[in-house]
Amino acid sequence: MLRIEQPQAYRVFPQDEAGRAEIAVRVVGESDRMQARLVSGGEEVVPWTSLEPEKGKAWAGTLRAPMGGPYRLEVWGNGTARVSGLLVGDLWITAGQSNADGVGALSEAERPSRLVNAFYYDDRWGRAEEPLCWYNEATDPVHWGVGAAMREEAARNDRNFRVYGAGPAVAFGNALSRATGVPVGLIVCSHGGTSMDQWSPSLRGEGGKSLYGSLLRRVAAVGGRVRGCIWYQGESDTMVEDAKDYRAKMRDFVATLRRDLGNPEMPLAWVQIGKFYGGDPSWAWAWDLVQDQQVRMDISGELGRAAMVPAIDLELCDAIHVGSRGQRILGRRLAEVAYALMHGGELPWGPRPAGAKLEADGRTIRVRFTGRPLARASRVWGFTVEVEGRPVPLAGCRVDRKDPHTVVVRLAAPAQGETRLWYGQGFNPVVSLRDERGRPCPVFGPVTV
Repeated sequence: MLRIEQPQAYRVFPQDEAGRAEIAVRVVGESDRMQARLVSGGEEVVPWTSLEPEKGKAWAGTLRAPMGGPYRLEVWGNGTARVSGLLVGDLWITAGQSNADGVGALSEAERPSRLVNAFYYDDRWGRAEEPLCWYNEATDPVHWGVGAAMREEAARNDRNFRVYGAGPAVAFGNALSRATGVPVGLIVCSHGGTSMDQWSPSLRGEGGKSLYGSLLRRVAAVGGRVRGCIWYQGESDTMVEDAKDYRAKMRDFVATLRRDLGNPEMPLAWVQIGKFYGGDPSWAWAWDLVQDQQVRMDISGELGRAAMVPAIDLELCDAIHVGSRGQRILGRRLAEVAYALMHGGELPWGPRPAGAKLEADGRTIRVRFTGRPLARASRVWGFTVEVEGRPVPLAGCRVDRKDPHTVVVRLAAPAQGETRLWYGQGFNPVVSLRDERGRPCPVFGPVTV
């Protein structure tokens, strides 16, 4: 009887610059000789190749496979064995906190694809299917939700009773593979409720007891070469004491991750945090502050080969988590950004503020945007204005009839004093500004005008 030790079924091998990958094969079993090949459907992709004998009745060799799949590995010796679902394509890290995990209803989740597999927390490859995150099955203790003694029971209960967990990653993988024709492997690394301090690269020495150490170990376990990363995090940094430092921590995280992975140009597609149906109004400013730092990082380009998508327009399924429909939309947005970062395309994704000016009449603010022309609208929702720290009523807000890159905000009375403007201020703003393709504007502000 033959036993294939390598590769795991459903593994995704990262393609090299030539669009191929080396698939290491290791088989255990008694035989006079051993051969292996790759098959796709009924077509032979890599012909029968002899494996070399090793100690302990083992045989090993390498098959050089082209980008594509799914492939079936067939082994022949004193008997036969096979593993299926193998892909050659691109590996993407998916990381962040609970909105990266996903908390949407599984009944409405994105359907799996034959061209998108996932490396789950237990170091097992499988078809990428929601939910991707099973904390209590994780190899690394940083992800365990309960103590070691209770983990087996907790994992069993998760499998038996879980009805939520749909996130953006499967939709991202599906959309990206459709756009590029390249299979996708998702390296699942996210964990709910985690802050930038918990993701700090300074904790790498703790290995699997830290989020960053676990991420590095998992990337190394699948070959060490990734195409990019998708990231959705920030809610846990909106506590008052943490909000002001978010930008610096994010810059350090991204720069260090690229350096540690040996990929200084690694694409990063990431999400600006969205709404929150709750929270103490006295610290809503900290929520706004994190969102504003996020959009400023995107506009400045300080994260290098990176781009952001907003989530402010997406419906929630509870107080803070994007629902299944919104997660599918978000996954497609991230895929559009990832494609543009890799192959060239339209960035930024959606409108971005480029400045605001208070006219001489003291009651007209003209807000300029880059990107595609704005969708024509006689009424735009989402702008708020403060004068000398006090909210003031608006007389109207619309896209300029003559200049589709400008929004005209009219105050009910002339401003007298320091005037500041926001778009999407607060935990749960009503917002409507979009470009001509329907792409929403991210939250920003305050902007002094």
